[in-house]
Parts: sequence; C-alpha cells; structure tokens
Amino acid sequence: MHRLIINANGKERRFAVLEENRMTDYFMDRVSRQSKIGNLYLGIVDRVLPGMDGAFVRIGNKEKGFLSREMIPSYIRDEREDKKERPLSSYIRQGEKLIVQVKKDETGSKYCRLTGLLELSGRLLVYLPESGYIAASKKMAEEERKKWKRWSQTRLKEGEGLIIRTAAEGTKEEEMDAELEALRDKYEELKRRSRRVKAPSLLMGQDAFLENIIRKAEKWEVGEIIADDRELILVLQKRLKDIPVHFYGGKENIFSHFQLDGELEKLGKKVIWLKNGANIVIEETESATIIDVNTAKFTSKDRHGETIFETNRLAAGEIARQIMLRNIGGIILIDFINMERDEERRRIIDILQTGLARDDSPAKIYGFTALGLLEMARKRTTPSLREQTEESCRLCGGTGRVRSAETVAHQLERELMEYAGSGIEEAAVEATEDVIRYCLASIRLNESLPFSLNFHPVPGDAPYYRLKRVGKGK
Repeated sequence: MHRLIINANGKERRFAVLEENRMTDYFMDRVSRQSKIGNLYLGIVDRVLPGMDGAFVRIGNKEKGFLSREMIPSYIRDEREDKKERPLSSYIRQGEKLIVQVKKDETGSKYCRLTGLLELSGRLLVYLPESGYIAASKKMAEEERKKWKRWSQTRLKEGEGLIIRTAAEGTKEEEMDAELEALRDKYEELKRRSRRVKAPSLLMGQDAFLENIIRKAEKWEVGEIIADDRELILVLQKRLKDIPVHFYGGKENIFSHFQLDGELEKLGKKVIWLKNGANIVIEETESATIIDVNTAKFTSKDRHGETIFETNRLAAGEIARQIMLRNIGGIILIDFINMERDEERRRIIDILQTGLARDDSPAKIYGFTALGLLEMARKRTTPSLREQTEESCRLCGGTGRVRSAETVAHQLERELMEYAGSGIEEAAVEATEDVIRYCLASIRLNESLPFSLNFHPVPGDAPYYRLKRVGKGK
C-alpha cells in the first residue's frame, strides 16, 4: 500500500511517498526556489545560437531559458523533409516574441529548458493545442484506452493533441467534452493575454508541487494521502476522486509524527549502510555522480564470490532508491565490487532496472565498462536534493578540504623571511593555535628569524594567520 505524507502548512512544502512504510520518494518546494516546470511565459528571443542549434529566450527581467530547434513552434509545424538542414534563422530570430513553457528547471549554471510545444493540464486530460499527438494512460484497461483514443479522433481539430489521464477511466463522454472545451478556452485566454502584456511576462503559473502529487497518486492502485493543510486537501479531493485524503491536525510536525526525520537526515550523508554491514558512498560532482560499493563490516562464512554478489545485490536495490530520493540526474557511474561472471553482472543490472521502473524521470543503463564501472544516466528536470538544501562551504569553497596547519605555517615562514635584512626588529602575527604550535614546535620559526616574533592566538574553524605588524621594537 502507498501512503503520501504532505507537510504544507509552512513556507517550505514537502511530501514523502511511503511503500510498505518505507520512504521511496521525496519532493520539496521552497518560496525562494519554486519549480517553474509547467509555467507559461511570453518570452522574447535574446540570442540565436546556430552553434548550439537553439536560442536563449528571456522569460523575466534576469531570467533566461534555452529553446532548442526541435522545440520551436515554427519548426514543429514545418512538414518539409529537409527542415533539419535549413538555417536556424528560418524558424526564429532575435527580438521575436513567442509563448514558451518551462519543461526543465535551471540546474547549477545551466538555464532552464523551454518548449514551444505547449501542454495545458486538466483533471482528465492534458491538452496539446499544436502537437497532433494522441495518447492514453497505460494504467487503463486496453479497451478503455482504445475507446478514448477513438473519442479523441472525433473531437480534435486539426493540429490539436490530447493525453488521456488515468482519472478518465469510467468517466462519461459529456464530462470529457466539457473539460476539453474548458482547456480550449484556457488556451484562447492565454493567447489573448499574450497580446495584452509586454514581453517578457509570466502568462500562467503552474503549481509544480500539486501537479507532482497528482502524478504520483494517479499511478496507485491502493493508497491514501495524509496532509496538514486543509486548503490543499480540498483541491486534492476534487482532483483525486478515488483516493482517500485525510487531515492531520496534531501539534507535532507531520513528518516527525510519521518518523520521517531520521530518513531525511540520512539523505544528507555520503555513506549509506546496508543491513549486512556493507556500505555505499555517494559523491555528487558537477559533471557526474560517483557511487562506490564497499564490503566494509560485512563478513560471511560463505565463499568469497557469494559474499561479493550478496553485497552488490543489496547495494543495487538501495542505489535505485537513493537515486530517486536524492533526485540525482545526469551521468552516474557505479563502482560495484568486481564480479567475475557475466551472469552476475546481468542480474545486478536487472535489480537496478526493477528499482528504477517506478521512477518519473527516465533512466538508461548502458552496462559495465572495461574498467568494471556501471554506466547509467537519468534525466535531470529539477535540481537534486543536494543542490536545493546545501551551499558551498565558506571555508573550503565547496571542495570539502582546507589547507593544513603545516602548509599555512610554511607560507607564514616564507613571508616573514622576506623581511630578513630589512632592519625590522619585531613582527606580530595573529594565527590559529594549530598554526602557532607548528611554527614553534616543528619548524622553530622564532629561532630562525633575525627579529623577534610575537604570536597572538585567534579562534578559527580552519588554519589561518595574518601578519598584524612589522617594524621597530617598542
């Protein structure tokens, strides 16, 4: 059974999905970093970039997004076979105004991704005003899917498309007709508004937090939602007819009540311990995420090969879970403990694929490299949990390391030696205690200089010194 726990009574909104009381998904939304996915803008083309086969589009005073050739409306409508060879300027020009929708949030230094292929979501339908694409949820019975596809073909105008959502199963045609007309009206209002406002402007915002909840819950066969915000509950009850939604009114935070705080604390750590004593180490970098599997404390009376496979088996399932919980995207390299048999490697890939099967973000596993690393990639649409909740350390600049007291002490030594022969009689230095200890005990700096040296201890979280004064003695 699925259970979705929502904490939405503060400025930071978050939810966790539990399967058999084990957290399998987590999402958070903050006022300062709200997801823009689904938002519709009247943008203005800032720069056309033939080398990147796309354009930068301004969607706010300081906000830009990238629109690739395949997502430009005029390119989408072009039916000529040679359109890929035609110059980009045939489809878009600098200063042009157009309606765009955010399909991927900005991450790190990369702009958000935009599309001209617009989607307007309702409870039963997703309306695609300019795509001509028809699809139905795979969770429906096959006959139901065929029925609604036939219905779509009789209702759609030229160029229009539809995605039939799971909630449409068992619905009457009159209700579907009404929602389709409402979505058409919404699109017409969007176009009218785009003619009234000055570019760049937000035309229509979308609550990515709410839509994410709906998308998760629509996949369930059995489940319930528990939330601490009454207004959100009313919206969910209207959108999700077949899923019970309950209010939590306790004084204790809802996440604390359901004992989720400990799980969230673990998501901030690099090392994840497995139940057999082995562990996984996750290192997220700008270019890729590296995951290392170690036997650590795990020992077994069984044969060495069986110990290795058992550790890799447990690790593969947990890695899939951690990738989704931490929302890790981009290139992922996994260093499993070396396995000799191809059959074992195939089984590990199967376990990983099974664990990722319920993931909303598409992932592709490429297999093991010659060095034994498993290569995979996961589509990145929103920043990872680490990007949302952490910032670079002011001491180390995000490297995780600082210069040692020994290194800092030798730097001070070199700086002071430059004053030798200059006639000064005294130098005053403020430094952290670890630097002072090394200067006095290890390199005996006070004995090697031709002038007196006075240290003044200062507190500090990292080795530090500052040359406070040099000159004649008092």
